[in-house]
Order: sequence, then structure tokens, then C-alpha cells
Amino acid sequence: MALLCSRWLSSSLIPTRHRLSFTSSLRVPRKGRPPPARDDRTSARSSKAGDGALRDAIESRSRAGFSLGKPSRPALSTARSRLGDSTPPAPLAGGHPAYEPYAEAMDWVLKSPRFLNRKDAAEDLEATTKWLLSAEGVEVDLLSLGAEGNARKELRERNAKFREVTKLSGVQCGIALRALQVLGDYCAKRSLSLPLQVAWEKVKEGGLEMREQSVSTYLYVLGSSPSLSLGSILSSEAGNSILDLLSVEGVVNNDTTLEEKIDIPGEVATFHDLLYKPTENSITLRVKGMVAKGFAKKAEALVDTLKDKDDNMLLRLRTYLPVLKAYCDQGDCDSALKLYHRMQNSPGVIMEPENYVLLFAALAENGYFKSTSPPLPSAPGLSYPPMGPALLDALAEQMAASVLEITSASARRLYNAFYTSFHSTYAIPQFPPLATLPVNNQTVTPEEIILDRVTIDSTTGKCPRSNIKLRLILLDDENRRKFHDGLLKMSGVTYQQYTDDHGFSLKDEAEGHAEKELRKFAQFLDERQGEPFTAIIDGANAAYFGQNFDQGRFNYHQIQFLVDALESKGERALVTIPQKYTQTSFFSNTGSRAKRQYLREDEIEIMNRLDEAGKLYKVPARCLDDYYWMLASVSNQTTSRGSRNLDVDSEDVGDRWPGTRPMLLSNDQMRDHKMELLEPRLFRRWTSSHLVNYNFTPFVGMECVDREIGFVPVDFFSREIQGNVRDGGGMVWHFPVQDWDTDERFSIGIPNHS
Repeated sequence: MALLCSRWLSSSLIPTRHRLSFTSSLRVPRKGRPPPARDDRTSARSSKAGDGALRDAIESRSRAGFSLGKPSRPALSTARSRLGDSTPPAPLAGGHPAYEPYAEAMDWVLKSPRFLNRKDAAEDLEATTKWLLSAEGVEVDLLSLGAEGNARKELRERNAKFREVTKLSGVQCGIALRALQVLGDYCAKRSLSLPLQVAWEKVKEGGLEMREQSVSTYLYVLGSSPSLSLGSILSSEAGNSILDLLSVEGVVNNDTTLEEKIDIPGEVATFHDLLYKPTENSITLRVKGMVAKGFAKKAEALVDTLKDKDDNMLLRLRTYLPVLKAYCDQGDCDSALKLYHRMQNSPGVIMEPENYVLLFAALAENGYFKSTSPPLPSAPGLSYPPMGPALLDALAEQMAASVLEITSASARRLYNAFYTSFHSTYAIPQFPPLATLPVNNQTVTPEEIILDRVTIDSTTGKCPRSNIKLRLILLDDENRRKFHDGLLKMSGVTYQQYTDDHGFSLKDEAEGHAEKELRKFAQFLDERQGEPFTAIIDGANAAYFGQNFDQGRFNYHQIQFLVDALESKGERALVTIPQKYTQTSFFSNTGSRAKRQYLREDEIEIMNRLDEAGKLYKVPARCLDDYYWMLASVSNQTTSRGSRNLDVDSEDVGDRWPGTRPMLLSNDQMRDHKMELLEPRLFRRWTSSHLVNYNFTPFVGMECVDREIGFVPVDFFSREIQGNVRDGGGMVWHFPVQDWDTDERFSIGIPNHS
């Protein structure tokens, strides 16, 4: 079965002027004449000159700080001492910068313990070293690699021809292969790509079958280096990329320039995939190479072919993105939409905000968000509207479910794209290319387009341009359950780790003790009588706030101060506190070291008063108290709450802050919890709607010089992408922009009749 980019054309299929030898690109020109015959004296003189140039290059690098070390085997020393008598001319390939770093690196490899082997004969090392350090190529017939199974066989046939011409033995080729593989590891550790450009030419020239790990190392180094253009390395008019021999539906592009055809990462990737199982990295490099040559559809077809052969292959964003960008740049919006839909349904692809902006801008520039636009043929089959504002709404809804915000550069990109499409229909101002988008808060009618930077009213949550009130987006029921169950699971894991680390015995405690205790807390919240709690205080966080000085202590007065401030605003507070801090003495974590603290009578009085009023919950020993106040945020408080909505609306707040209830009072950043509970977008949604930070002057004992307290209340409209229906129909989308002010948004609203 023919694979795209997986067959090598035989010489009979390639026009004469494009018939290429599979040899090193670092060659001395031989235009119009065969290689001259050399007698021994000519060979000796030229080899001494060439070897002297090589040694001068290495010595100059050594003086610049490159340490070559000393040979660690007598055999190598003997071989190197004889190079001057038999090495063919070794010019630096017209002074190309890739050869000198290669020579230095290879010299290091040839002296390294990883390469040297006591069993290597001196004459084998001599012959191998001569070829490895020579910049002159060996003329061997064209290699024609077939698909899959034939590739290894034909590669070995190539090596046999190479050995026939060079008189190198199989043992000597094995030594050379070992050196080139060690060179790959050497370059990977030092992020050197230039030496491997030459090394790869040597691999091709000798038909050497590198092990899979070494090919992957070459892929890693060459694929992560800047773009390589090897046209200047070539010393003749003939090209020398194995990609020139690839069949792309049986067509060779004779109009491609030499610089465009040479693609070393693509060569190595194709070499890898013909000999071994394709990987995500090798496929990505092949796709990039094909897209760079203008074969976007063929690159996508390559991905399809390989995916069909291995359903378990997990391709990532970087594999698809070059193709998506090519489609968008070409204005092929139907192909772009199909590929985008595929990416949305690929488990290994995590879309970034700029990827969505790329597609939106292409569709806008080509007029597909107009109701009068020709339909996208593939859209209905992908469950998208074929064109118009409805298409924008469907795509923006997917974007809102995946990312939180965009950059100012993306906002400007969208503005320019929508301007291109709609400026002839609506009065949309054009701004200089590098100008910052100005704020426009003037109200528009439903018949006008919205394409503006706006400032949301921080007290009402309203957009002045569209008069739309932004929503507070909370966790849905499914994610609330996921959050609840995640806390229960984590409580058990953390408890086990703590007991193991501190050598506690669990003989007297039932299995699942920590999870059982956390469930008891959830049951307490659901079944208790009285008014529901609207504020949950992280007691340890409040008591330790600002107490990191020598006289600092776990301060109950700070807890009481926070409770009083909340109750003065109409909130009903519950304090969660580790049980150890309810003992008369305990070790506290203040100052430069832990110390034993004894509660004073005034502190014991505060603790007892909170406990008797039902405002204190003691977290059992060795259970992490964070999970308790976090779980309270997703508790229904069934009995005390009844059917009431505890949230506070922005238009009817009184002295209270608008937003969801219960709110959580803590300055804990929860870095240890976020990734284990929810993915980042949902975790931010949870924290922004529940977590309240505070600040006050720390107490010294029971005294505080400043009785003021500051709060950073919860959001009452979400700082994430959202769409809302405008008067007269149609949606208006608001995009938070990470480098604009907190309450500023980029807003897009297209009237339905557009």
C-alpha cells in the first residue's frame, strides 16, 4: 500500500536534471568531469593539506575554550598519527559553518570512553576516522527506498554498495555508526544542531541503519533547532534531500527551488517512519515540512493514513496546527473548519486561545459571518450553521468552554478581520496598524454592529455599549459533584501520606477514617437546624495571618475580629479549625521556629464562645482542614437553606457584597489542590465565585493598632468569555483580555440581519 511521503522514486521516474545521488551535501564540485585519478604522491600531498586545515580548525576552537581532551586508547592514537599519509582532501566545503562544529564534536567523540572499544583494531579505527572526518563525498548510485518492509532491505543494499566503493568493511561501518550515534547524544546534551547536519549526511552516504533511539535523538535535536536551509551547503547544482525521492501521489515538483527542497528534520522523520513505528514527533516534523512546500492537504492525508494504521496514536496540537494555519492563510475555510472540528474531537489536542482566533479571523475575513455569505459545504455535516452570526455563536460557545481570555494582540487581530468583512456595511473606524484599540462605551441600537473595547460597570456588571448585564457563571451540578468527590478522595490520600511520614499507627482507626470524617462534616452542614452559613472561615489561616515574628502566636483575637466584621455586614460565619489548636497547649508555626504555645484565658474564652454558638467546627487530628472549608462551598445545607437562594444580587445588596454564597474567607492560594480537583478553567471559576481574601494589621497579643479590615470580595459577574442575548435578538460576546484592565472586554455583536 502506497503511503503519502513513504515511497522513494527510482531514477527512471526522475527527470535527468533532478536525478539525485543519495550522498552527503558537503561536497567538492565535480562539474562536467569524473573524479581525477590520484597516484600515491598526489593523494599524500592533498591529504596532508586537507588534514592540516581540519586540525587548524579544531585547534582554533580549542583556543576559544573547546576542550578536546586526550586519546584514551593507543589504537586511536596510532590511527590518528597515520591520517596525514592517506586521508583524501578535506576542504571545509566552501567554508560552510556546519562542518567545523561537526569536526570538533566528532573529534571529542572519537576520544571519548563511550565510543572507544578495546576490541577495535588500529587499522579499523584509522579507516573509520578518515571517512568520518573527510568533507569529500563518496559517489554511490541512487538509493530507492520502498515503503515499509522494503526500506530496511534496500538500506542494507545501499550500505553494501558503499562498502564496495570505499573498501570499508562491515566492522568499520559498525564503528562509524557507533561514533555517529554517540555524536547524537553529545549534541542533544549541548543543544548543538550544526554537527548533526553533517552527521546526517554521513548516515545517508553510508546507508547506515541507526537504532531507533538514536534516530529519535537526531529528531529531537534537529526538530527543536531553528529552521534549517541547506541550499548553501550543496556544492553542485544537483540537490541531495531524500525528500526529493519521495512520491507525493507520483508527482515530483520540478519547480521547487533547491533551498525549499532540503529539509533535514523532514528527512530524518521520514527515515524514522520507514524503519520504525511512526511517533507523534516524527509525524509532526513531516507535516511541517510538507506544509512548508505548500502541500497542506497532502500533509493532512499523511496524518489520516498513519492514524488509520494506529488508532491509539495520540497526536497533539503541534501536529495539526501547521495544516490549520495553512488552510486559514489560503482562505480554504471549509477545509479549516473540518480540521478544526477534528481537532476538537482529538483527545491529545488542547486548543490555545490564539488557535481559535486564527480560525475566527479567517472566517471573518472571508465573509462567512455574514448572513448573505455562501454556505460552507461541510458545516451542516459537522453540526455547525453554514454561515452568518449563528456560525460565530456556535464557534464562540466552544471557545468559551475551553479557554478563559485572549491577548490584546488577538483582540486587534479579530478587530481587523471583522473590519475587513463589515466596514462596507457599517460605520466601523479603521485604526493605524500598531495603535491600541480605544475604549468605546457609547450605547448602540440593536441594528448596529458591536466591535469594540468596552468597560464593564464594576458595580452592576453591565456593558454600556450593549446594555447587557454579564452573568456569574458557576460550576454546574456535574462539576460540583466532581469537586465534592475529589475532596473526599484527596482527604484519604493526604491522611495516609501524613501518617506514613510521621510514623503514626492506624491500628485503632477504621479504613477510610479521613474520608469518613469529612462526610460527617458534610452531613453536619446538611442536617443542622437554624440559619444557613453564608461565610466559611479558614480558622488557621486567619489566626496565623501576619504572625510570622518572634512574639507571634496562633491568635484567636484575629479569628474573632474576622467573625465580627462579617456579621456586621449581615453574614453568618462558621470557623473551621484543626483540633490541635483547641487544646490548651500546642506547637505553633510562628517566628523563626516552631514553639510550644499556651492559650491564655482570653483566648480560651473566645474559643468556647464560638463553640457554644455553633460557629466553630473542630477538624479531627491528622485530617487536612483545607478540605473542610472547601467542601462547604458545594454543600447544599439542605435543612437550614430549604429552597432559598443564598446568593446576593448586584441590584439588591444593602451592606452585603454581591455574589454567590457561601463565600470562603482565606488567603490560601491552594497551589497544592487545583490540579487534582478541576481543570484550570473550572478551578478559576470556583475560586472567583467563592474565595474572599482579606487584609488587616496583625494583632500583637490581644491588641491591634488599626481596627480596619479590607476584603477582596467574590466576583458577581464572571471574568471569562461569555455570550448573552441582546435586545432585538442576536448574541453579544465579551472576551476578557489579559493585558487590559480587569473590567475591560473586547465585545463582538453582529445583528441578525447582517
